[in-house]
Amino acid sequence: VFSCLIDTVTSQLTQRFTTMNKLVAKFSIIFPHVLSSAAEHDIVEQATSLKKYYSSDLSEAFPLQLAAFALKPEIQKLSSVQDLAHLLIVEYAAMTSCFTDVVTALLLFLTLPVTSATAERSFSKLRLIKNYLRSTMGQDRLSALALLSIEAEYVQSMETAKLIECFASAKARKKAFC
Repeated sequence: VFSCLIDTVTSQLTQRFTTMNKLVAKFSIIFPHVLSSAAEHDIVEQATSLKKYYSSDLSEAFPLQLAAFALKPEIQKLSSVQDLAHLLIVEYAAMTSCFTDVVTALLLFLTLPVTSATAERSFSKLRLIKNYLRSTMGQDRLSALALLSIEAEYVQSMETAKLIECFASAKARKKAFC
């Protein structure tokens, strides 16, 4: 069970890291060091790409708003997206209404939750599966139950009637008497 869980945790963390890197790459234009050093056409191009990805949250004016906001000299001194959001939302509160889509993009990036927590669920599932009533359960059965519990979405999509039929035919204990 331990090896199975460690394997699941490792693969989930790798998948999460890869997904988060892709997400950060999409939002790279709102990083202060990129925003202050990029040319205007690059800002508009990358902002348009981000707008297409979040079309329901960002309007058509987002690329131009971001390009106009990039002209602020204070951006060069900032080191993180959080600092950039603080500058726009707190220090330039009066200008927030002019850059509504920039505020939305900053808040989107800062509030994106980690939606995949399957690695953590693996350990909590083990606690649910191996309770005091099942403390004498064998290693093979515990591993199988843990995998079924962790991969519950996949298991629910399987056709149980076929599985039962296949299992019943494979484990037939009846012997024909001649």
